Order: sequence, then C-alpha cells, then structure tokens
Amino acid sequence: ALLLTVNIVAVPMSLVFGKLADRIGTKEALMTALVIYCGVAIAAVSFAPLELADDHARYDFQYDWNEDTQEYELTSLYNRQVCCESGNWVSLAGEGDEEFRDAFWDFLTTKSVSSTNKGEQVTRLTLPAEQARGLVAAMNNMSDHRFSFSFEGGPEDIAGQRSVGNGHPTIIEGGYADWWPNTIRDNIWAPFGIGVNIQWIILGLVVGCVMGAAGAQSRSMFSKLIPESRTTEFFGFFGFIGKAAAVIGPLLYAIASDAFDSRIAVLTVTIVILAGTLITSKVDLEAGMIAADAEDERSRQEAILSANQEPPTSDE
Repeated sequence: ALLLTVNIVAVPMSLVFGKLADRIGTKEALMTALVIYCGVAIAAVSFAPLELADDHARYDFQYDWNEDTQEYELTSLYNRQVCCESGNWVSLAGEGDEEFRDAFWDFLTTKSVSSTNKGEQVTRLTLPAEQARGLVAAMNNMSDHRFSFSFEGGPEDIAGQRSVGNGHPTIIEGGYADWWPNTIRDNIWAPFGIGVNIQWIILGLVVGCVMGAAGAQSRSMFSKLIPESRTTEFFGFFGFIGKAAAVIGPLLYAIASDAFDSRIAVLTVTIVILAGTLITSKVDLEAGMIAADAEDERSRQEAILSANQEPPTSDE
C-alpha cells in the first residue's frame, strides 16, 4: 500500500514541480524537494504505534469472560496461534522467547514444551478463573518479553488486568532518538487518534510528492549542465552514480542500525540528503550551461574541420 501510494502521488507531483521549476528555476525546485525530503526522513523517525491502554482488541492475548461456562476465552490478535503453526506468536525453541515460555507456557498451551511438535496446534483456548489468577500473577512478575495480555470481565480481581512486555512495539525506550517518537506520539498521534497504518499512508503521500519531483528535476538540471554532443557519456555516468548510491545508502543504514538502532539509521538518510542539498546549492547552473554550450561549439568546429579536410591522394 505504501509503494502504491508513493507511485500514485509521484506522477502528478512531478508535473506540479515542473510548473514550479518554470517559475523559480530548476535548481531551486530541486532544492525545495530535497529539503522536504529531509523533513520526511525526520518525520519518519517519529512514527510509533499508539499505546494500548484500555483498547482490549489490540492486545496480543485477549481473554474475555464467558458467563455461561464461567471461563475466560482466548482470542489472539490477528487470530494467530500461540504456537507452533505457521505465523504463530511464540517460537517453540527460539532463545528470544525462552523466558516467556518458562513463565507463560502452561497458561497459553495444552502441552509441555518438551512434548510439543512443530506444526502442532497446542493453544489453550479457555482458562478457568483460578488459572487466570495464576496468569495475572505471572504477568505482574515478568515483563521482559514482547507480548501483551488483557482480561475483560469476570471476577473483580481479574477483570481489567492488563500487561505489556518491555519488548512490545508500543514500548519505545532505550534509544538515543526515542524521545522524538514519544513526544510526537503524545502530542500528535495519540490526541488525533492517528494509528501507525495512517502514519505510513501519510508518509507515502509526502514521499510521493517529492520523490518523483526530485528525480525529474535532478535529470532536468543535469541535462542543462552537459554538452549535447556527450549526452550518452554523461548520462551513463549519472546512471552509475545512481547505482552506487543504491549500494551506499543501505550500507550506511545497516552500519548505523547495527551501531545504534533503526531510528538513528533512518536519520543517516537525512545526512545524505542534506549533503546532496549543500552540494546542489554550490552548483553554478548558468556557468555550467555556458561551459556545456562552449563544449558543443568546440565539437561542432572540430567536426567541420574534419569534414573539410581532403583525404590524401594515392600519389602523396
């Protein structure tokens, strides 16, 4: 959906920036697009899922009290099994979920870890009140995991009990840039109810506005700076630089992500774009066009001289 949104918006916005370039100049239109791109990268760092709070339906494991059976019935987010089928929540042997399995396995499944086979349906779909109390106690004692629990209805000491693990996507802490998404979430995303899906759609719209424009204006500006007689040569070099950037960008992201986290890695994109904007600002477009025209004139004169030279005769 994000890529589709980007491409749908990119086409008309390329035309809009083309009109803008006619009014303020190609270089200025390109720099405008690059500055907006920087803002987009900074804004992308602020994207964050809304806190779960009392939204029972957004918890990974949702327990609802059934008055008829006097038991809690489990509904998992996206209807995924706890373990051990395709698309399950908890890994059967992964080290990352080991502590979670030790603390919660008996409440969530019908078999022990050692007797469970991969691909087997072992999710415990109902939970009596006494076992629910045990699960609540485990929730309060162990939070070093990536899941969330919520109880609705039932006995007063269980109803409304909720727990979110420290590794859950809604918990944003520990990174150098985490203050930024937390600030934006508290002051913009949460007050206006803008969930992470809408955040990504907004990103797609804004990226689409500048992606096509930046690409079109950069080629337009480049075409003005190169001699017509050497277009193939220069655009070949232009394409090579583009391929190199496609390697350098992800490499910088990977290095920053490994050294820090993904949010800092996204900010490295801003640094690259800012560097490009600074270099673009130093380009003297008029001088470049004059130099390109001079090169074309020189090439034409050489061609005329070459055409006027008579080939040597056999006697000579």
